[in-house]
Amino acid sequence: MVESSFGARSELARPIVHGLLFVFLCFTGLTAWLPDPCFASAVPSSGQGGAPTTFALTGIVRNQSNQIVSGVRISVTDENNRTVHSSFVESNGRFTVRGLQQGRFTLRIETTGSPYEEYSQPVDLQSLRQFGGNEMIPVDVVLKVKRGNDPLARAGSLFVQDVPKAARTEYERGAKDVKANKTDSGIAALKKAIEIFPNYFDALEMLGTEYVKGNQHELALPLLTQSIDINRSAPKGLYALGVVYLRLNQLPEAIGVLEESAKIDSSNPNTQMMLGLAYANNGGAEKSEAAFKKALQLGGPAAAEAHYYLAGLYNKQEQYRKAWQELDLFLRDSKSVKDPAQIKAMVASLKEKEKTQLSRPAHPTAAESPTINSPLPPRAAASNASSSASPAAGSAGLIDSIGPASEPGATESAASKTIEPKPVPNTSTLGPVPPLSPEYVELLRQAEASGVSAHTRLLDFTYQLKKTHRVLNERGIGVQTQEQIFEAYPIRGEHVLILLSRNGQASRTMSEDRRMAAKQLEEATRPGKSGSAQEMAAEKELEGYITAGATGVYQGRTGYVSINVSTILQSCEFFSPRVETVSGRQMVVLNYRHRAGMKLAGKHAYIAGLVGTVWIDQADRIVARLEGWPLTTAAFDLVQSTAPHDEAALIYQQGRQPDGSWFPTVIRMNAGGRAELFDGLNWDVVFEFGNYQRFNTSASEKLNDPSKSKP
Repeated sequence: MVESSFGARSELARPIVHGLLFVFLCFTGLTAWLPDPCFASAVPSSGQGGAPTTFALTGIVRNQSNQIVSGVRISVTDENNRTVHSSFVESNGRFTVRGLQQGRFTLRIETTGSPYEEYSQPVDLQSLRQFGGNEMIPVDVVLKVKRGNDPLARAGSLFVQDVPKAARTEYERGAKDVKANKTDSGIAALKKAIEIFPNYFDALEMLGTEYVKGNQHELALPLLTQSIDINRSAPKGLYALGVVYLRLNQLPEAIGVLEESAKIDSSNPNTQMMLGLAYANNGGAEKSEAAFKKALQLGGPAAAEAHYYLAGLYNKQEQYRKAWQELDLFLRDSKSVKDPAQIKAMVASLKEKEKTQLSRPAHPTAAESPTINSPLPPRAAASNASSSASPAAGSAGLIDSIGPASEPGATESAASKTIEPKPVPNTSTLGPVPPLSPEYVELLRQAEASGVSAHTRLLDFTYQLKKTHRVLNERGIGVQTQEQIFEAYPIRGEHVLILLSRNGQASRTMSEDRRMAAKQLEEATRPGKSGSAQEMAAEKELEGYITAGATGVYQGRTGYVSINVSTILQSCEFFSPRVETVSGRQMVVLNYRHRAGMKLAGKHAYIAGLVGTVWIDQADRIVARLEGWPLTTAAFDLVQSTAPHDEAALIYQQGRQPDGSWFPTVIRMNAGGRAELFDGLNWDVVFEFGNYQRFNTSASEKLNDPSKSKP
């Protein structure tokens, strides 16, 4: 299932699965399991006093360029136009028709679905044997290309491959089971065929495709890659490999093989559909639009999903009229819309956006006083000690004011102007998800425990932190931006942050900040120091993954959000496990949504309004990445699709350090114009971490004079 860039979904599983199945049935001779009747001719024959003579027709089907043609049907009819044989040509172009008795026959090649003209040839079988027996009659079949057709367009496997009989038997058994939906036995037989003959193109291609249909893309990748190495002119294999690359988010590779498939088979709308998705994910909006339009040109109403994806592209470009017009066409042409009311509601929403697009003010009209918390519970350095925190912050912290200052109590005085956020959706309307098997439950438990140890190790390191904060308008467009860069140094249960620059301008109080920070660090590490209540609370934060937070006032309303991976692991249910390779490391990937009935603190309430995906490093058992999108029925299905996603509203990314430690690289909260999503804060807040170095020198030496030594 797939989704456009603004949250709807559609049935691309159909063109992926059914489309692949159709193509493979057409070109790989999968009807080998069909009955092969060989009825006796009405004209008996015998030698002089011996057993009757029988005949076998054998040959190879080629085109005028002497290339092998497979997957076309061969039939033999007798003088009364009765069919005595019908089968498909094998993948190596060969055919054999056995058990014919003497008489006159017509051999036909049925070329439906191929670029070749129909072929027929009369065959006169008369025995010259005195004592009967069997005669092999060679037949030379050369197919002519239909006018205006590329002989490579649908010619199937254009190469000869001698296959051991045992491998062929297993392949035919596997193909038969696959068609009968006996997937397990079919896959087992195909594996046996490959064991017998490792370079068996048809078996590699079919097994790879079965894995694609089962969303086992890691298993499909080596099989399809090997099949393409054997036969690079197979558009089906290139298409399937492109789908795998797309699902694994290897976009340049996906585009490469899909473009190659499109050159060989220029008439396949599914290939253009996948190209459109790959281009869109890779930032190529113009190419994506052209590919979707070509899919519609080739497939007509059967490719109606392309209207859906075009609507997503246009919506992202704020071309709302084009977007709702494409959705109207999607509703008109598609036969697979599960929820027309949802699409109609989206059309209405887009029309409303179109009406208000030109009338909206360029900047928010209500007073805003946003603030940002640091990603760790910080102890404010000297120049920040006087910064006023929002009344809702709940604890002292590094609060950097952006925009006009807000006095305590301003929220109450502006109550009449407050725009209350809309309630977020919840999971009560979604269907149940299957329970995880025990090994995945254990993996999640271990991943949660790993967050504690990672958080503890971080306190031995210094790092640089860049905080970027954008205030957004109702369309999600930034209208005010602030950038701050800090150095972070560890103290008891937290880090002290020293401001280096604000909006590109160096801090004027950096020296004093360093002096005060060194004093705080020395006090925190003094032997026998018990720690304040605040420090003890900060140490309690070590019970989970490193957190980030945002608090402040937007349009007269105070909000506070804590981005906390541990809370997500504890309060969500997980489903659809699979394995992917990311940057050379094996990742277990699971989708998540809030577990119905699980209570959340106010600062974590946004979790109930998200659905997303988490990547857990398989070797280190730690969360490497987490993404979340606003919860809708469509988004619930999107996380399992190959469709282009909107930019995630929530991102938590960690990187593996040379010593094996995992520390954050990016944490982001992006409301994108949806104030209701993050407690009324319509912001885009990004924390970027880097330059991690072990802190192994004295506090006063390093902080008072950083040029003397390196951390």
